[in-house]
Amino acid sequence: MKNKPLGILLTVLIALGIFISLDLSLGRIKVERSNKQLELAVEYGEVKRISRWSGLTVAGMMDKLAERGATGILFKEESNPELAEGDVWIRSGGELLAEGVIAPERADSIDRSKTYLVTDNEGKGQRIWEQLKAKAPQAEFLEIGDLYIISSGLGPGELKNLGLGFDQAGIQAAREAGLNILLQLQSWPQATSAGVSTVFKSAIETEGLTALLFNDRVLPGYPGSLETILLELNDSEIPLGIIEFMPQQGLAQLVQNLNKRAVRLHAISEGEMAKLTPQKAIDRFSLAAAERNNRILLIRFFSPATAGNWAEYNLKFLQDLRDKLEKEGFTFGKAEPFQSLPTSRIKLFFLGAGVLAGAVLLLEKFLSARLSWILGGAALLIWLGMLIGGFTNFGRTGMALGAVVIFPSLALINNLRTGGKSLVGSLKLLLKTSVFSLIGAVLMIGLLTDTSFMLKLQEFRGVKVAHVLPLILVVVFCFLWQERENWPYTLTRLWNSKISVGWAFLGVVLALGLLIYVSRTGNESAAVSGLELELRNLLDKLLVVRPRTKEFLIGHPLLMLVFYLGYQHKYLPLLVLGAIGQVSLVNTFAHLHTPLLISVFRSVNGLWLGALLGVAVIFAYQWAVKLKERVEDGL
Repeated sequence: MKNKPLGILLTVLIALGIFISLDLSLGRIKVERSNKQLELAVEYGEVKRISRWSGLTVAGMMDKLAERGATGILFKEESNPELAEGDVWIRSGGELLAEGVIAPERADSIDRSKTYLVTDNEGKGQRIWEQLKAKAPQAEFLEIGDLYIISSGLGPGELKNLGLGFDQAGIQAAREAGLNILLQLQSWPQATSAGVSTVFKSAIETEGLTALLFNDRVLPGYPGSLETILLELNDSEIPLGIIEFMPQQGLAQLVQNLNKRAVRLHAISEGEMAKLTPQKAIDRFSLAAAERNNRILLIRFFSPATAGNWAEYNLKFLQDLRDKLEKEGFTFGKAEPFQSLPTSRIKLFFLGAGVLAGAVLLLEKFLSARLSWILGGAALLIWLGMLIGGFTNFGRTGMALGAVVIFPSLALINNLRTGGKSLVGSLKLLLKTSVFSLIGAVLMIGLLTDTSFMLKLQEFRGVKVAHVLPLILVVVFCFLWQERENWPYTLTRLWNSKISVGWAFLGVVLALGLLIYVSRTGNESAAVSGLELELRNLLDKLLVVRPRTKEFLIGHPLLMLVFYLGYQHKYLPLLVLGAIGQVSLVNTFAHLHTPLLISVFRSVNGLWLGALLGVAVIFAYQWAVKLKERVEDGL
């Protein structure tokens, strides 16, 4: 940047963006730290199962659960098979008539082709009738003697998975035990707006209800019923539950329209529970609460095969989980949604301007200053148009992607030297490079400071691009930087060169390494080996917040070595590996559902640990050089 006034302008824009982002970040930290209350919920089916095996009543078991730390019970809708275990009988019309249940004078009320649900419990009969009337065609209600009979034109198989409301006796027992109520609604075929309205109205009128969840991948009646659901929930203060790792069509749109009134829920499936020890399950729940903003933890119990006294074994597990979470600063009770994080288009404009100022500085490494400014100015006008034209969300995610690509690239390019540095100088250069890279993270945080990102209703897009593009930019810069005016000739010569089998093999290895690197990024990353999981668990215990492996074990140490040696083309593979640490450092903050302070501690731990390993790598290199010299002198 030869024009100092223009250079100062770019610096001022970046500094202003940092200042605005830090202010927004403090607001986010305040919101995250004020929301530390967890709902420890147990599924009602688990309560009934453990009650049967322990010889206690359901109410007695709920009292014990409340004593050991549970705060709520999650109720799923009962289906025909579950009702058939109690005081509801499922019969065809022919069976009803053959069994003589119906008096002869009322036999003409029964249709042999229909399915009937029969109970002598008036409350349960009325509940089943209301549900079937809302969900299934041709439902009718009969009261014959002391029996309540509900008919349906659907067959037993079709009715099997249809939700028929919630166990009211169980809900009453939970309330008497001082436990909160969480309800999980099922979807059903051909849901009408009227039926959806009836079902939701009945659910939200439940006394003691603290969260409403959905059981299936698609919300009831979606998309046609979304407006009906919104109307029913608008006047309620009940938050919706977002089940982690289970996307549900329509939920994000619904929550956005409810002013983000939602809480995240983490559960461990029955299959996974069978593979875990209580301590590993506790560690997993702890991480879900501390590092991923889950505020409802749904507890399932270990099976009798893994426990002696089944009830006591699982009650102890619940108590140990609560004790650990309490030590980590959590309280217990109703899970509350996060407070809103307001921002403005003016703040977003200046945050984007800071990103584009960095873009101009980066473009000047490849293009003329004049063209760089023209492109930067055009981008600024487009950014302003997006904010005014209502494309704010699309624009801010795109600008955030720009931030995490531009600043790590610029940091690496600005700090590369052909002359080597001392050990202390290499360490200083690593810290300087990291601080400059983190400008991208700071601007990204400001651009995406919103509750919808904390709840993962929206996600940072372009994670893989953000991990790969800076590496490409650095490689291209190094080639142009070293070759200067001769780069067309050098590129042609390289293209026409014959390569050995060894170099071809090295190329394949590097390509595979890049493929693994890309597959390990993003929300759908590749599986992690058992050894790495053990290392992660160890680091979590030792450092409270573990650093990212590719930062402290690969990126930071090798970047220090490159700074120590001074850049040459033969060190390009080392530089690429070292650059991974800077890219990962910035993208750590793209996990926006992770509390901001956790990401800060993770990055700090990665830096100091990576710097220590970098010192060790440089010492090892010095030792190897001296050893080589001795061997050569001996020859």
